[in-house]
Amino acid sequence: MENISKISFAVMVSVFFGTNVLAMNIFEAMRVNNRDYVEQIIQDDRSQVEAREDGQTPLMLAAALGDEALVKLLLKEGAMVNAHRTGFCHRFSTALHFASLYGHQNVVDILLKNGANVNSKDDWFSDGRRPIDYALQFGHTSTVEKLLRNGAKYPKLVEGVFPVVFAKRKGYVDAAKVLMTYAKKQVKHNSLNY
Repeated sequence: MENISKISFAVMVSVFFGTNVLAMNIFEAMRVNNRDYVEQIIQDDRSQVEAREDGQTPLMLAAALGDEALVKLLLKEGAMVNAHRTGFCHRFSTALHFASLYGHQNVVDILLKNGANVNSKDDWFSDGRRPIDYALQFGHTSTVEKLLRNGAKYPKLVEGVFPVVFAKRKGYVDAAKVLMTYAKKQVKHNSLNY
């Protein structure tokens, strides 16, 4: 099997299971982790980097999957780091929203280094949610900290309570500490500016 390329193997599997791997779009190839086929799709048609499926771009899917190599490839090929999701659900979410939601710290780093807007809002709630709101809601402390260090605004109310209270209630003790430390620094900084 070492001599068989991933694409050849995928073709053999598709014949066995009765599917047509050659008809896969970029999203399907990403979901089955066939990077060679993803690269081939992009080589054949660069516009696929900004293709849409249910309003989502390939970069958003790669960020949600936590696939660092694919995120780097898509950015290198011209994917727009701040593209907003379109459609009915989670409109205006960006790749950074998805990486933060799932706590993919390395992907968050890559996106930030490539100019991702740390305070971009989606429309999931009436006042919009930012990447930090998702990171906090799911207890991704290192992501919360990384976003704060990169200019994220302090999270708003989460499920109707202050962020520190929310973190403590959920048992996200480390996240609560990060938020308290940040809040104290902000109070001290703001008091020096008056």
